[in-house]
This record gives sequence, structure tokens and C-alpha cells, in this order.
Amino acid sequence: MTRVNRRQYITAAGAAVTAGLAGCVGDGGLTDLGGGANDSSDYKTNVRAATLIDAVNSDFVTTSIESLKENVEAETNGELTVEIFPAGQVGAQETGIMQKVQQGTIEFGDTSVQNFSPVAPSFDIKNLPYFAGKNQEFVNLVTSDAWQEIVESQANESGFEIFSYGFNDPRCWAPGNQFRGEEPPLTPSDIQAANITQRTGGSPFTNTAFEMLGGNPTQIPWGESPAAIQEGTANAMYNAPQYHANSGFADLLSHEVIIDAVHDGRVWGMSYQWFDSLPGELQDQVKRAGEKTTQGNAERNGTLRENAVEHLEEAGIEFHLIEGDRLEQWKDAIAYDRNDEWNDLMNDVFPDEEARTRLEEATQQESDIQIGTLEEVL
Repeated sequence: MTRVNRRQYITAAGAAVTAGLAGCVGDGGLTDLGGGANDSSDYKTNVRAATLIDAVNSDFVTTSIESLKENVEAETNGELTVEIFPAGQVGAQETGIMQKVQQGTIEFGDTSVQNFSPVAPSFDIKNLPYFAGKNQEFVNLVTSDAWQEIVESQANESGFEIFSYGFNDPRCWAPGNQFRGEEPPLTPSDIQAANITQRTGGSPFTNTAFEMLGGNPTQIPWGESPAAIQEGTANAMYNAPQYHANSGFADLLSHEVIIDAVHDGRVWGMSYQWFDSLPGELQDQVKRAGEKTTQGNAERNGTLRENAVEHLEEAGIEFHLIEGDRLEQWKDAIAYDRNDEWNDLMNDVFPDEEARTRLEEATQQESDIQIGTLEEVL
């Protein structure tokens, strides 16, 4: 299949003419796609989109699932209709949802970029601490030509085509209520002295980072994490504050420590086998819908961030911006370019040093999409 430059769609999305929705959701059965037709006329089928996020319209995070449905149906003039499954209806773990996409059981699935790495390992480079931790660095990276050509093409080989990205904020280190009313650990040496059991997801890079910090990383599925914090199986989280606000952590955590190491981005992946079987015109329309969804995510980000911070502060959670000498201590402890421990993992994901350099440079190349920061609302 001929790949189309992602930036072409960013330009084209604003000029796209959307038609009325057509068709209706059937009984949920998957249609035999037949594959490879050149003419998209009368090509009507129902597809499925699934996310673990527990709300279609959240006050704190952009799930994108309703936007995905609206944009796909509008851009394809109703040739594709989308049945949505939020709140883990198609699987209790994000990795499991993406495996269903990979296998072609469903057509669209949503996950954090961290939890996408077990099924699409090339994405894990984004989880290197201080590689693309700031909001705009992450946006620059995933909208770049280098990312599309190097990382997304590897995702194709793993069975995925990328639909859209979601933007939140950098992951914050967030301890549980054992530090409520007290100053939390604010440096790596403080964490080492505090006997922290750190909840982590599916990224080998994230687990390695907390091993380096002495934070006893423990992989716990997202849906089980509130209970784990409440029961003491883990006593610290590492997510964007929006997710802590959205998923019931406001009364379980005490602080949000902003270290700007790894952005908590999301990705909607499509079944590559399904997407590749679509007629060319429909492929273009679906990609255009994905770009509109990505743009919409960025536009909604500011309001959702403000809502999340207000909600968490009302619950008594304190925010700490790490700067100066303290920030240098975090970078000395885990930054990808200051620690030899990362070499083997980077070589496993990207043995091509030139590719890594291109991606590093992409984090600093201005994107057509601009986004605010967490610091702006504190």
C-alpha cells in the first residue's frame, strides 16, 4: 500500500467537506471485507472501536471514541458506520484491546502509548525519559515525517495502521495517601529512602526507569490500579493528572510531582489488514478523519487539563513543579542520554543510530499542532 504523508492530511482536514451521516449500526457482526476494491461506491460496512476509558464524554480526558465515530462516518459519507465500545466492554486491559485490533477482531482500539509498546515495540522509544517528555516535544514527534516513516511503518509490520493521537500532559509521579499533609519525596534519593512500590504499565522502558530510581516497579493492569493503591499493593502512580482525575484516584493520592520526563500520550490504532483492504478513496477518507480527530484532541486539551487540576486540588492533592537542581537530579538518575543502562534497550528497539537521531531532531521541529502545558494552569 502506498503511504501518504501525514502532514498532507493536517492541511487537508480543515478543507474537507463533510456530508450527512448515512446507514445505521447493525447487530455488531463484522462484515466480510472482500479486500482491495478500487471503487468505494456502495461500500457499506459497520466497524468497531473500543477503549478502556470509562467515559465517552469525560470532563478530564479526551477519549476520542465519539469523535472517531463522528469523523469517520462524516468523512466516508456514511460508507463506514462505527459501533463504539467504551469502559472496557471489549477487554479489561489496553494491551488486550490492541491485540484484538492486531488480530482483526475489531477495527479500532485505543491505548496509552506506554501500553501500545508490548504489541508495537517501536513506539516504546517515546517512553525514554527526557526524550520527548514535554507536551510540545511529544506533539512534534508524533506528527513528524520521521515518526511516520520510521515508527509507524514498523507498526504496520506489527499489524497496525495509526488512526489518531491523543494529548494529555507529562506523567507525574504521584504517591498515595501515606504522604497526605506531608512533603513527598521530590528527588530520586528521596524515593529510594521511602520504600516505594511503583505501579507501572506495559513499557519495558518505564519499568527500567523505576528500577533505576529504586521505586520497585510492579506491573498492574489499569483497571486494577485504584484497588491496588487503596490496598497498598502499590503506593505510587505515574500518569498524567487527567487520568488520576478521571479514574477515581482523587481520594487515593496525595501529590502530583511534575518531572516532565515522559508524556502520557494516547494512540488509536487500526487493524492494518482491515485498513489495507479498503478501496483507496476510503483509505484517504479514514486518514482524513484521523487527522481531524487528532486536531480535535489538541483543541480540547486545555479545558480538560484545567478541569482535572481543579478536581484534584479540591480533593487536597498538591502539585509540585520540579526545577533547577532537583530536575537535574532526576535527569542524572534516568535521562536516556545520561545513563548507559539505556543503551541495550535502545539498541533492541532501534539498532539504527541514524533513525534515533532523526527522531531526536523531530522532537524539536515545530508541528502544525500546538498545545499548552500543565504549568500554565497551576
